[in-house]
Amino acid sequence: MSFSLWLAFVAVALVVSISPGPGAAATTAAAVNGGFAAGLRVALGLQIGLLLELAAAAAGVGAVLAASETAFVVLRSVGAAYLIWLGISAWRGSQRMLPAATGSVGSLAAKGWVRRGILVNLSNPKAILYIAALVPQFVIPDAPQLPQYFAIAATMVAIDGAVMFGYALLGVRLTGWLASPGRQRLLARIFGAVFVALGAALLVSGGKS
Repeated sequence: MSFSLWLAFVAVALVVSISPGPGAAATTAAAVNGGFAAGLRVALGLQIGLLLELAAAAAGVGAVLAASETAFVVLRSVGAAYLIWLGISAWRGSQRMLPAATGSVGSLAAKGWVRRGILVNLSNPKAILYIAALVPQFVIPDAPQLPQYFAIAATMVAIDGAVMFGYALLGVRLTGWLASPGRQRLLARIFGAVFVALGAALLVSGGKS
């Protein structure tokens, strides 16, 4: 991969990472619920999920999803159901909003926050299709493939990790606003509505585009 081609990939990856989505919502919500450490753990899980999506795309899973409508619909439905479940849980207040200053990591264990990040990033089969379509455009066919894929994976993880770090900081900053139970309940319902909306959008989206 040439330096100019890599810079083009950096620009694309940056735009994709900054765009608000389930990962940004999950990281911000975790930082609000359980403090900065929880936000970082979700961000770590998101990067593990991203690497798994890259590996799946490289292994041809994207081609399978593109060819099999049934497989795509099943994975999309499972992913949408998970996001909607997160939204309902937040709306019902199953995870009490805790100021980050308490140093708590919330009601989930450390592994639970990481696992949530992984599942959030794997909840959308369109992401695998997107990666499968995007990555080959930045790979030089005549050059060794493995080093290029390593460079792409490292770039995507570094950029997305930095962006999610920023969203975790945003979540911590929001804790200063959570002085009253009413505001905590309002923010929990906002996060709940966001997750339900993201899940519903995934569920009703037609096709694989």
